[in-house]
Amino acid sequence: MILTLRDSRLHVLLQEISEINLSAAGSTHTFRLLEGIAADGKSWIERHGPDSLAPFQIAG
Repeated sequence: MILTLRDSRLHVLLQEISEINLSAAGSTHTFRLLEGIAADGKSWIERHGPDSLAPFQIAG
């Protein structure tokens, strides 16, 4: 498949719309975090899994 300049502009426009939607929903940070986890894969989960979390107490 050969992309034309028009297709490239459409792709950029769709990316910008996606960024606006994420920003409006306040989900940009969450999305970036999930992208990083997906890129790092199993090793991220092993480093940051439940067994590696510091204990905490609920104030009450």
